[in-house]
Formats: sequence, C-alpha cells, structure tokens
Amino acid sequence: MNKRRSWYLFTAFFIVAGLIASDLGASGIMAEDTQTAAMEAGEPMALDESPEEESVVDEEGPMALGEAAEEESTALEDSIADEEEPMALEEAPEEEPTALEESIAEEEASPEAAEDAMGVGGPITVEEFVEESDTLTAGSGELLDNDMLFEAYAQRLFYGDSGIMPLANYGQEILEGPELVLYQVWRNAITSIAANGGSTQMPVPADFYIRINSASGTATSEAVKQELNNTVRKVINCLMVDCPYEFYWFDKVTGYSYSYSSYTPENTDGAVNVSFVGLKVTLKAAVEYQSGGNTMVSGAKAQKTAEAAAKAREIVAANAGKSDYEKLVAYKDEICRLVSYNYGALSGVSYGNPWQLIYVFDGDPSTNVVCEGYAKAFQYLCDMTDFAGDVVCYTVDGVMSTGSGGGDHMWNIVTLEGKNYLVDVTNSDSGTI
Repeated sequence: MNKRRSWYLFTAFFIVAGLIASDLGASGIMAEDTQTAAMEAGEPMALDESPEEESVVDEEGPMALGEAAEEESTALEDSIADEEEPMALEEAPEEEPTALEESIAEEEASPEAAEDAMGVGGPITVEEFVEESDTLTAGSGELLDNDMLFEAYAQRLFYGDSGIMPLANYGQEILEGPELVLYQVWRNAITSIAANGGSTQMPVPADFYIRINSASGTATSEAVKQELNNTVRKVINCLMVDCPYEFYWFDKVTGYSYSYSSYTPENTDGAVNVSFVGLKVTLKAAVEYQSGGNTMVSGAKAQKTAEAAAKAREIVAANAGKSDYEKLVAYKDEICRLVSYNYGALSGVSYGNPWQLIYVFDGDPSTNVVCEGYAKAFQYLCDMTDFAGDVVCYTVDGVMSTGSGGGDHMWNIVTLEGKNYLVDVTNSDSGTI
C-alpha cells in the first residue's frame, strides 16, 4: 500500500511538473529548446521505472534518492551541453562575420556602420579638427639668414633672367603624384608673395590627397597626421632648394602650421588614400618682412626693389650711344647725383646689406648709403652694359687710410683697354673725402 501510494505521488509530481512546464513554454517565458530538453530528461524516469526500481529507492532511503537526483541533474546538463552550446558558440559567430563581410563586399557601408568599418570599406569621412605646427632646418643643420636671401633675391631682380642664380628643378626630379602638384602650386604662390606680398596661407588643390602604405588597409588618426606633416615638410624643403631667394620672407625657425576639419580614408591595394576637408597650410613670415602679423608679407620691399632695378636699367639705356669711357664717367656722375653719403650709419656698418644697392636707385632722397652702396651701384651699371671693348668691373673692399685715421672701405677696379683703374665713386661725391 505504501509502495503504490509512493508511486502515485511520484507520478503525479512529474505530471504536474510537465503541465507547469508546458504552460510556461506556451506563454513564452521558457525557451522552446530548453523546455524540450527538460521534458525529455524527466519523462523516462517518471513513465518507464518499474516497481522493483521504485522499491530500491524506498529501501535505500534519502541517500539513494539524493544520488538519483544528482544523476538526473547530470543528464540534464549533458543534454543542454550537447544540444545548445555548439549552436551558441560555433554557429552564431560564423554567421555574423559572414554577413558583415558580404555586406561590405556587395554594397556601400551604411552611415550606422561607418564608424565600425572605418578605413576598411569605402570612403568614410572622419570628423576630427586638427591643428599642428612644425619648424624647418636645412639639411646641414644651418639656416640661411633671411637678409642674405633677400639680398640674393634683390640681385635677381636687378640682373633679371641673365642666367645668374637660375631656379633649380630638384622638386621636379624627386616628387611625383600629389606631392609634385602641391610643389608646382606652392612654387607659383611663394614667387608671387616674394614680388607682391600677401597672405602666406598656401593654396591646396581640391583633389589633393596623401597615400599611406598599409597592408591591413587601415590608417589611424595619428598616422594620417604624421604622413601629412611629412608631405608638407618634403615639399617645402624642395622649394627651399629650388628657389631659396623667393623664400627670403619665410621664417624657418617659426616654420609652418596646418589644420583640417575632417579626412576621408579610402582603401586601395595595399594602401590608404586620404583626402581632407578644410585643409590649410600656412607658412610663417620673418619679423622684418611681416605686414600686421606672421601670416602676411609686406610687398613694399619687393616692389621697391623692382622699381629701383627698373630705374637702373633706364640709366644704362640712356647712355647706350656713348663710348666705353664716357659710359663709365656718366655712371659715376649719375650715382653721385642720385644719392648722398649716410653719415649717420658711418659707425658700426656691416657689409652685405641688400638695401645699399636699392637705395641708390629708389628715388627717395631720405634713403642714403655708405661706400658699399656707391660701389655696388657702379658695379651693377657696368654689369648691365654692352661695352664696345673689353671692359671688366670688379668690386673690392679693404682699409682706406686718411688724415683722420681712415677705416673700412669699398670701391671698384675697372680694366679698360688692358689697363686697370681704381674707381672710388664714394670719394667722388661732394663732401665725402
């Protein structure tokens, strides 16, 4: 009687449990797979057990019942492990990457997926405001003085396209692609700034881009900044080699700055091409050539130089019909008429000032010179002259002895008809000796 009641109670327990499980599955609270696994694990014990097995459970007592419970639990866990885990750990991860790869390969990435696919699929704009600056040094580590460069630039304006100090083409030889295009645009820009002044912000072609070699087809923000800086620096270095005198206004110590608001990487074969939005590159002007700040160059000095050179050539043209000797005398007289000796600069004057030549021909009575200006003006007029005979002019400097002690001096030597003549235009002017 006890055995049968125990069997009925045990069977009723599993029937009720099955109904409850069925209701939970129908209501959506228990997952269908989990429900099936639980029922399959429970039903054989409830329906197939014989009375003999049931009596063994009763005779063994709580310990045997506990062991049976442990075995049932183990069977349930094994069932779940065998049926559910392979699907969760193996099947699902294989499907998701495949879907993503197919999406990237077959169609353009959506805006929502842009951040996850950055640098991998099609062009994705990266919103990032960047502003950086850098300085430049010459290859040898020594920087040329800006005034020395301006002097050479002034000489070019005076001597024109005579073959003296021509523009080189180093950049044309080593640059290619977008770098070469940038070089050509900037070369025209700095030449214009040298002659006319203006903003030192360099024009950037709309289709300019940089190329970053990348086996993975990706490029980090830091890699983009570094490659852009390398490109800008490379182009400027080429310009400093090819046209250093047009760069007389550039402050190599302060250097340059660049900024952009966003960039777009595009994956190509083994590389990433990066284009920019709002890219600005600004070269910094040296203090003595600024106009209201280091991003503007005053054009007054270059324009004044060009005007002085034109005036000097007019003097040569006006005396073209004279003999060689008459030309030399006319040049000496005209220089003395145009300029006076600058006694205010008598002490502490260093040679090499580019303005000494310019002041002679600038038509401004307030800009006077020392001996350097007289000698260089005479040299220039001789250089620009087509003499009938073999006439050569040289400029020399040394020490001049006078009754008051003398000092450093600059003058000319002219070879005329096989004889050398000392020409001291400074001391030919009134009140100088």
